[in-house]
Amino acid sequence: MLTGRVGADFAREVFEAAGGLGWQSTALTDRDRSIAIIAALVCQNVTGQRLLTYLSLARRNGVDQQGLTALMVLLTAYVGQPYTSLAMEAVRRSADLS
Repeated sequence: MLTGRVGADFAREVFEAAGGLGWQSTALTDRDRSIAIIAALVCQNVTGQRLLTYLSLARRNGVDQQGLTALMVLLTAYVGQPYTSLAMEAVRRSADLS
């Protein structure tokens, strides 16, 4: 997905800089990675297209609407309602796009 957006050379560098092994290790599934990235983005209050991209990826990796909603509820206890309410709006919006 990233290669299609930014090209192979840039994508390879990004994956290496972003932890290489984390993207390639069999210890995590693509579903696990999707959930972790969404959680990190919500904690940083990152919304918009970047969050929508990873919500879409999570859905492709088997996380359904109920799972994404449960994730936002769980994160509310740790991050707070302001960030997660914005993210939940994105979850609902992205459901219409899938």
